[in-house]
Amino acid sequence: DRPVYDRPWLTIALIVGCTGVFIATGLYERSAEDEMSTAATRIEALHYQHPNARITFEVNGMPPEIGNAVSPLIDTNPSRPPALGDRELGAAMIALVSGMNHHPILRLGYRPGAPTFSGAVAYMFMHGGLFHLVGNMLFLWVAGGVLECFWRRWAFVLLYLGSGAIGLLAHHLSAPSSLAPLVGASAAVAGLIGAYGVSYPKSKIRLGYLLLIPPKAGSLLVPAWLVIPLWGASQLAYALLFPNDGVAYWAHVGGFTFGVVVGVISRAMGWIAVDDGHQMSPPPEEPYPQ
Repeated sequence: DRPVYDRPWLTIALIVGCTGVFIATGLYERSAEDEMSTAATRIEALHYQHPNARITFEVNGMPPEIGNAVSPLIDTNPSRPPALGDRELGAAMIALVSGMNHHPILRLGYRPGAPTFSGAVAYMFMHGGLFHLVGNMLFLWVAGGVLECFWRRWAFVLLYLGSGAIGLLAHHLSAPSSLAPLVGASAAVAGLIGAYGVSYPKSKIRLGYLLLIPPKAGSLLVPAWLVIPLWGASQLAYALLFPNDGVAYWAHVGGFTFGVVVGVISRAMGWIAVDDGHQMSPPPEEPYPQ
């Protein structure tokens, strides 16, 4: 419920940009998945037709779910006699690798076991599904719109990118050999949430709830100083308790921690609610303007 005094154009641009990237990569993703599916079906059929056929070359950098399925078919022993179907199976494997290389998430997502600079930059603008995108963009709008208004815009950009970078580092350190691609703006958004909680702890955040017994739905206002630390603690708990459920909790923890540290420093230095010429004046703490 924190009032703002200008359009958060950078936040809007980030939302539009992430949405545009999601739509564009979705087109390439469908084509690549069709290519991978055709190749995988071909490999399965060849293995059924020629049980002794093997792939005679190494294939590195595959995601675990694909690598675990294909690895029994790889035999690079030079003393192994050629078998019927080796050539066809190798060609199908090359087609599968080609499809993976065309997949935008596998190509541009950040994989700690095979890191690239492009992946380190692109990962925070890509998303793995519609709900992943919508969730991140909702929290980006809630926290980013306020911070952009009351912080200098260059500081807002540095906070966003810095949170994404620290979140990436935390994820890398948590699983340095992982080949699963990391995508999503959640680490950067977590930094905004952390800075928001420190900067405007008296703000109220509206939470929705749904009860099954008795059936009831509604919402309530909760102060930021309560709900945001609880969210940060939940991400740390999930990271420790569920390290293999496919969610990059350590990236959330890293970005959130960076945002909290930056928020504490900014508050101590008096950098919050500066007048950068794009807002009228800082709002009073209480009461909120109607």
